[in-house]
Amino acid sequence: MSIALTSIKLKSEEKTPIESKEFRSVEIKLLVSKARQRDFGKAIARINQTSMLRLGINAGDIIEIAGSKITVAAAWPAYSEDQDKEIIRSDEVTRKKCWCGH
Repeated sequence: MSIALTSIKLKSEEKTPIESKEFRSVEIKLLVSKARQRDFGKAIARINQTSMLRLGINAGDIIEIAGSKITVAAAWPAYSEDQDKEIIRSDEVTRKKCWCGH
């Protein structure tokens, strides 16, 4: 089963500078694209640096990915040729977890 390009939301919880125990939710929308072979089976989500900054995350941080269902993956920087694109690359297993039954 393959999934066509669609919009998803990524969510992370970022500590606020005022109170380290409080978190705020940050959401962005990206288009889904297939992972490269080297990332298959690793639950990696590759996103551009701008998106990582907006989410307040670093490489290796766990993010929530929401389609019709919710799953998680480790955020890793996008490949250099994807840095200017608003996409997320993830493997088929991660994509299916977000769109089970769709």
